[in-house]
Amino acid sequence: MLSCRVSCTHFSARAAWAALVLLAALALGPAPRAALAAPASQDDLARLAELSGGAQMASELFGLMQQQMVAALRKKHPELPDYVFTTVQEEFQREQGAFVREVVATIGQVWGRYLSAEEVREMIALYQKPVMRKTVGLIPQVMRDSQQVGAKVGMDMAGRVLPRVFQRLKDEHGLDLRGK
Repeated sequence: MLSCRVSCTHFSARAAWAALVLLAALALGPAPRAALAAPASQDDLARLAELSGGAQMASELFGLMQQQMVAALRKKHPELPDYVFTTVQEEFQREQGAFVREVVATIGQVWGRYLSAEEVREMIALYQKPVMRKTVGLIPQVMRDSQQVGAKVGMDMAGRVLPRVFQRLKDEHGLDLRGK
């Protein structure tokens, strides 16, 4: 049996999951709903998860996982014929619908921990507005753009901080890490 370690080139699995968690957390209050509030129906929770972009994000995440799996397998075993990679892709595709449904249901359960039935209905009404549909559609691009901006800001900061760190380590401890 072949095994492979998934690595990412553009969008890490950790970042994808963080995006999924962020998506699930949109518009949530800071604390779980009151114990006395009526729970939302499973249908309403699923609808809210769908409208809030859960299926779109899950589908994108699934595609990334599939690409990463095939790329990692191809890198680890370049000698394998193309039909092996095609088979992996085909088998992944057979699971995409189930994966998306499970993620959407899970996101719905997360919403249900924090919102009452009335709040869920209000959120559904909000997400049905054109501006919210547009916003949900933009979330993946905004996340990608934000990741790029964050990486640039982080690199700029590292360029400012690391020289000071290296200098302090050299001055205070005689440790020179610049040449390593």
